[in-house]
Amino acid sequence: MTSSTTSTFWVTPFLLGAVTSLSAVWVSQNWRQISRFRQVKQKQRSTYRSVESNNRPNNHDDQSQQPVVDAPDLDQRMLRKCEAVLKWRTSRLVLVIERCTNDHNYSAILRTAEALGIQTVFMIDPPSITELDEYGNTLDISAKQGQAQITRTAEEQEQRRLHHLFARNATEWLEVRDFETSEDCVTELRKLGYCLWVTDLSQEAEALPMTTATARSDFEIPEKIALVMGTEAVGASQYILNQADKRVYLPLRGFADSLNLSVATALIIHHLFCLDPSLIGAMDEEDRAALRRSWYVKLVQQRLLSSSQKKTRTRLIGQIKKCEMIFEKTQKDPNYKLQPGEKKKLDNWTNFQKEFDEINSLLEPAKVEAAIQEWLDNPPEALTDLRRADTHRVCFVGKNTKDMHKEHWKDMVATSNMSSIYGATAASFREKVHSVSTSQNDTTKSYFIEKHF
Repeated sequence: MTSSTTSTFWVTPFLLGAVTSLSAVWVSQNWRQISRFRQVKQKQRSTYRSVESNNRPNNHDDQSQQPVVDAPDLDQRMLRKCEAVLKWRTSRLVLVIERCTNDHNYSAILRTAEALGIQTVFMIDPPSITELDEYGNTLDISAKQGQAQITRTAEEQEQRRLHHLFARNATEWLEVRDFETSEDCVTELRKLGYCLWVTDLSQEAEALPMTTATARSDFEIPEKIALVMGTEAVGASQYILNQADKRVYLPLRGFADSLNLSVATALIIHHLFCLDPSLIGAMDEEDRAALRRSWYVKLVQQRLLSSSQKKTRTRLIGQIKKCEMIFEKTQKDPNYKLQPGEKKKLDNWTNFQKEFDEINSLLEPAKVEAAIQEWLDNPPEALTDLRRADTHRVCFVGKNTKDMHKEHWKDMVATSNMSSIYGATAASFREKVHSVSTSQNDTTKSYFIEKHF
């Protein structure tokens, strides 16, 4: 036996043993996590089968039924989530924000109101959101008409862009009404029959009781209540205070004598729900049905396009907008000399618009609504808990942020989530719309769905 053969004879068993040992170590170290994952999946599938066996009766108030919790393999999960949100939405409690001046508070208040189940927010003299273009990029223009031009640093522009994107996402599911003056807002609230409870830190304000048991005998939350939050610096205006049916505050116990506007808004809304749980889900069924129709269409529209189509659509919006700006220049100045790049854009304007219209035809509300009429007539059973399963939680940050914190976050469930399976979200929506468009011989729509999906 040669020396090379002898070396191979000993090295091969050594490598096999090393690999086996390392595998055993890895399994032993991760066995607890593997077992936990299997238990969670088994529980989710058991719940899923139980829901299916119950034929999804549309009775959200029967507490004896098996709870319906979110899971990656739950069918119609977005519609079920929508049904849960609809079930807990209220129109008895309206939030009024008077002259919020801070971008962060503005976006945080809207997001908080939506998360807690408020449907309507009245904004008096709200911050301008006209500094964003179609894709959320900040434009360097005046925040309020008549003010001087505003110049912001790159960091300020990015923060403003993010705050307004958060606000925009929240307003997709909220009714936000803007009023130029407090007088106009109060007039509308009175016409709608709302009582005004205004937050106030003066000694004339009444402390909200910790519980109904500790409340004064004459304390009662009205049938329709408008909770008014004032501006960050000085609170509600004197006009609003004079119009208040009640001034209220939450008792504080520290040296700080006030709270951040968005924090105070969240605490007081939550406290009112605790004091009167009947506020939760207080909405006319007719209004709830109208929201369902609107939200279902929007949820489907958001998932009909593939990632490449969404990018193409965004690009086309930008190109069409540039064409419009160039054309406007030529209209204002007949002697304006087009640059070669500008002329090329104008020559392709018709093609840009045609391609945009073809993609947009997939999203036509009337066609989407016709496709999902079956779901509108027979909604799936609502989730009983909006929290995601650990195997399906999502870390809502960018890739760079994930990479920066990967060592600290490596064991956290939200950084290694599982995708939904077929039938849970986008795939079923696309299939439904595709089948309807095919039956209607909509050749253009069918071509685009078949091409991309």
